[in-house]
Amino acid sequence: MTASADQICVDIRQYGIIPWNAVPGRACGSALAEMCDTPEFYLSYHLFIVACAGAGATVIALIHFLMILSSNWAYLKDASKMQAYQDIKAKEEQELQDIQSRSKEQLNSYT
Repeated sequence: MTASADQICVDIRQYGIIPWNAVPGRACGSALAEMCDTPEFYLSYHLFIVACAGAGATVIALIHFLMILSSNWAYLKDASKMQAYQDIKAKEEQELQDIQSRSKEQLNSYT
């Protein structure tokens, strides 16, 4: 069963071309064919392709942003652990120096 060109109709109100309260809201047959042959229709096709490419570029940019964000978070987490390690190391060295100075003082007091 094939449909002739006069039987194919499209409700244009769905696509925002005309307002919702427009009567009639559909294009059939030769009116639909004339609308599809306009340069604006072809321009809208190319703009749709550009919009899809832009959406793809946006997704790639968001993925890149998330990778950089996770990298920075890992760097900061590692840096905070390193800072804590350096603080503990400095305290231990200070304690070791205190112990050595006290032991030298005790040795000097015996002499």
